[in-house]
Amino acid sequence: MPFFAHNGMLRGSVAGWYLTQRFAPDTPGTQVFLAPGPEHVAIAATVSPWIKGRMVSIPARYWHRLLLALQRHASEAAAQLDSWSGSADPDDAGEHVPTLAMATSLVEPVRHLTARLRQGQELTDRELAQLGPYTHDDMAAMLDAVMLVVDAAVARGEPFSAWPE
Repeated sequence: MPFFAHNGMLRGSVAGWYLTQRFAPDTPGTQVFLAPGPEHVAIAATVSPWIKGRMVSIPARYWHRLLLALQRHASEAAAQLDSWSGSADPDDAGEHVPTLAMATSLVEPVRHLTARLRQGQELTDRELAQLGPYTHDDMAAMLDAVMLVVDAAVARGEPFSAWPE
Protein backbone atom coordinates (compact mmCIF):
# COMPACT_ATOMS: atom_id res chain seq x y z
CA MET A 1 0.00 0.00 0.00
CA PRO A 2 1.51 3.37 -0.96
CA PHE A 3 2.25 5.98 1.63
CA PHE A 4 2.75 9.65 0.87
CA ALA A 5 5.01 12.39 2.14
CA HIS A 6 3.63 15.83 2.87
CA ASN A 7 4.33 17.01 -0.68
CA GLY A 8 2.37 14.12 -2.22
CA MET A 9 5.36 12.29 -3.67
CA LEU A 10 5.50 8.54 -3.22
CA ARG A 11 8.03 7.46 -0.61
CA GLY A 12 9.73 4.16 0.05
CA SER A 13 10.02 1.29 -2.39
CA VAL A 14 6.41 1.42 -3.55
CA ALA A 15 6.20 1.60 -7.32
CA GLY A 16 3.37 1.96 -9.77
CA TRP A 17 2.48 -0.37 -12.56
CA TYR A 18 5.32 0.24 -15.04
CA LEU A 19 8.17 0.04 -12.58
CA THR A 20 6.92 -3.34 -11.34
CA GLN A 21 6.77 -4.88 -14.83
CA ARG A 22 9.38 -6.54 -16.98
CA PHE A 23 9.07 -5.22 -20.50
CA ALA A 24 10.79 -6.91 -23.42
CA PRO A 25 12.29 -4.42 -25.86
CA ASP A 26 9.52 -5.25 -28.35
CA THR A 27 6.55 -5.27 -25.93
CA PRO A 28 3.50 -3.83 -27.69
CA GLY A 29 1.11 -1.32 -26.17
CA THR A 30 0.70 2.38 -25.70
CA GLN A 31 0.75 4.71 -22.72
CA VAL A 32 -1.86 7.45 -23.02
CA PHE A 33 -2.18 10.74 -21.14
CA LEU A 34 -5.16 13.06 -21.66
CA ALA A 35 -4.95 16.68 -20.55
CA PRO A 36 -8.00 18.49 -19.22
CA GLY A 37 -9.56 21.28 -21.24
CA PRO A 38 -11.68 21.92 -24.30
CA GLU A 39 -11.35 19.28 -26.99
CA HIS A 40 -10.60 21.85 -29.69
CA VAL A 41 -7.62 23.33 -27.80
CA ALA A 42 -4.35 21.45 -28.31
CA ILE A 43 -1.79 21.30 -25.51
CA ALA A 44 1.06 22.13 -27.89
CA ALA A 45 1.36 24.70 -30.65
CA THR A 46 3.98 22.67 -32.50
CA VAL A 47 3.43 19.44 -34.40
CA SER A 48 4.50 16.32 -32.55
CA PRO A 49 4.05 12.63 -33.34
CA TRP A 50 3.24 12.10 -29.64
CA ILE A 51 0.55 14.77 -29.29
CA LYS A 52 -2.88 14.78 -30.88
CA GLY A 53 -4.94 17.65 -29.50
CA ARG A 54 -4.97 17.12 -25.74
CA MET A 55 -3.81 13.49 -25.92
CA VAL A 56 -0.26 12.17 -25.61
CA SER A 57 0.31 8.61 -26.86
CA ILE A 58 3.70 6.93 -26.65
CA PRO A 59 4.76 3.31 -27.02
CA ALA A 60 4.57 1.65 -23.60
CA ARG A 61 8.02 0.10 -23.89
CA TYR A 62 9.53 3.57 -24.36
CA TRP A 63 7.58 4.94 -21.38
CA HIS A 64 8.83 2.00 -19.30
CA ARG A 65 12.41 2.69 -20.36
CA LEU A 66 12.05 6.43 -19.62
CA LEU A 67 10.78 5.65 -16.12
CA LEU A 68 13.70 3.28 -15.50
CA ALA A 69 16.17 5.95 -16.63
CA LEU A 70 14.51 8.55 -14.41
CA GLN A 71 14.49 6.11 -11.49
CA ARG A 72 18.31 5.89 -11.61
CA HIS A 73 18.65 9.64 -10.99
CA ALA A 74 15.41 10.62 -9.25
CA SER A 75 13.50 7.68 -7.81
CA GLU A 76 10.73 9.81 -6.30
CA ALA A 77 10.06 11.55 -9.62
CA ALA A 78 9.97 8.19 -11.42
CA ALA A 79 7.59 6.78 -8.82
CA GLN A 80 5.31 9.81 -9.15
CA LEU A 81 5.11 9.59 -12.94
CA ASP A 82 4.65 5.83 -12.71
CA SER A 83 1.77 6.23 -10.27
CA TRP A 84 0.19 8.75 -12.64
CA SER A 85 0.43 6.33 -15.58
CA GLY A 86 -2.66 4.41 -14.56
CA SER A 87 -2.81 0.66 -14.28
CA ALA A 88 -3.97 -2.43 -16.10
CA ASP A 89 -6.97 -2.57 -13.72
CA PRO A 90 -10.11 -1.77 -15.76
CA ASP A 91 -11.75 -0.34 -12.62
CA ASP A 92 -8.97 2.23 -12.14
CA ALA A 93 -10.37 5.64 -13.14
CA GLY A 94 -6.86 6.79 -14.03
CA GLU A 95 -7.54 10.41 -13.05
CA HIS A 96 -4.88 12.44 -11.27
CA VAL A 97 -4.83 16.00 -9.96
CA PRO A 98 -1.22 17.11 -9.63
CA THR A 99 -0.50 20.04 -7.37
CA LEU A 100 1.89 22.83 -8.29
CA ALA A 101 4.35 21.44 -5.73
CA MET A 102 4.19 17.98 -7.32
CA ALA A 103 4.72 19.33 -10.83
CA THR A 104 7.52 21.63 -9.66
CA SER A 105 9.32 18.72 -8.01
CA LEU A 106 9.40 16.95 -11.39
CA VAL A 107 10.85 19.84 -13.40
CA GLU A 108 14.54 19.44 -12.55
CA PRO A 109 14.69 15.62 -12.73
CA VAL A 110 12.83 15.62 -16.04
CA ARG A 111 14.96 18.45 -17.44
CA HIS A 112 18.10 16.56 -16.39
CA LEU A 113 16.94 13.34 -18.06
CA THR A 114 15.79 15.02 -21.29
CA ALA A 115 19.14 16.84 -21.53
CA ARG A 116 21.04 13.57 -21.06
CA LEU A 117 18.86 11.87 -23.67
CA ARG A 118 19.45 14.67 -26.17
CA GLN A 119 23.18 14.24 -25.56
CA GLY A 120 22.87 10.57 -26.51
CA GLN A 121 23.20 9.34 -22.93
CA GLU A 122 21.04 7.02 -20.79
CA LEU A 123 20.65 4.37 -23.49
CA THR A 124 23.25 2.82 -25.69
CA ASP A 125 22.64 2.82 -29.43
CA ARG A 126 22.08 -0.94 -29.15
CA GLU A 127 19.44 -0.55 -26.41
CA LEU A 128 17.73 2.15 -28.42
CA ALA A 129 17.74 0.01 -31.59
CA GLN A 130 16.17 -2.89 -29.64
CA LEU A 131 13.28 -0.63 -28.56
CA GLY A 132 12.41 0.39 -32.09
CA PRO A 133 12.82 3.21 -34.58
CA TYR A 134 12.84 6.23 -32.26
CA THR A 135 15.86 8.32 -31.35
CA HIS A 136 17.22 9.78 -28.13
CA ASP A 137 15.63 13.10 -29.16
CA ASP A 138 12.31 11.34 -29.73
CA MET A 139 12.43 9.88 -26.23
CA ALA A 140 13.15 13.30 -24.74
CA ALA A 141 10.21 14.71 -26.71
CA MET A 142 7.96 11.94 -25.35
CA LEU A 143 8.78 12.97 -21.80
CA ASP A 144 8.34 16.65 -22.65
CA ALA A 145 4.87 15.85 -24.06
CA VAL A 146 3.82 14.08 -20.85
CA MET A 147 4.95 17.10 -18.85
CA LEU A 148 2.67 19.30 -21.01
CA VAL A 149 -0.27 17.20 -19.79
CA VAL A 150 0.83 17.61 -16.16
CA ASP A 151 1.30 21.36 -16.67
CA ALA A 152 -2.17 21.69 -18.23
CA ALA A 153 -3.75 19.88 -15.28
CA VAL A 154 -1.96 22.12 -12.79
CA ALA A 155 -2.87 25.29 -14.71
CA ARG A 156 -6.55 24.32 -14.84
CA GLY A 157 -6.72 22.74 -11.39
CA GLU A 158 -8.40 19.76 -13.01
CA PRO A 159 -7.45 16.09 -13.30
CA PHE A 160 -5.71 14.55 -16.26
CA SER A 161 -6.37 10.95 -17.24
CA ALA A 162 -3.80 8.27 -17.98
CA TRP A 163 -3.95 4.62 -18.90
CA PRO A 164 -1.97 1.91 -20.66
CA GLU A 165 -3.54 0.37 -23.75
